[in-house]
Amino acid sequence: LFFTYEEELSDVLSQFANIFADIPGLSQFKTPNTEVILDYFKTGDLSKCTKDKRTEVTPKLGGFRTLYESGRLRVYYSDLCTEDLCSLIEYLSTKIKIKAVFVDYVQLLYMSPERKRERKIGERREELKEICNELRTLAINLSIPVVSSAQLNRETPNPTDMSEDNIADSA
Repeated sequence: LFFTYEEELSDVLSQFANIFADIPGLSQFKTPNTEVILDYFKTGDLSKCTKDKRTEVTPKLGGFRTLYESGRLRVYYSDLCTEDLCSLIEYLSTKIKIKAVFVDYVQLLYMSPERKRERKIGERREELKEICNELRTLAINLSIPVVSSAQLNRETPNPTDMSEDNIADSA
């Protein structure tokens, strides 16, 4: 399961399809691969793709479509509070076999106002800590990995330059 709180569903799917296809330089117009793929899924046409790559990419995009339509990959655009997200995942786990859950991205997750009052959470940092603990508990209870992405400080272009100071309170 992949839950995106940031990007549109069609954008996420075209990015996944691009990764799945793993063929660089699809566009004959020097546009990103994702534009070619998105157009293909909307129209069924690969006219924006270079002719030499059409035969190579067609079965791969068909394979991705099968993966998605079969339900083996489920992508959701979400705006659920953490409690509702966890409840949904628990419910889905009773209906389907979940192998992993991915949440993009943790800074956009939020607790319901009632839950924040109940837990006496004031600062955003405390709320994020509680959210991460809820996701950890969910992972343990369901025995599945729950992976959440976070955005680090953009002013640190090189991972070797990261320190506690420029990771703390990062966007």
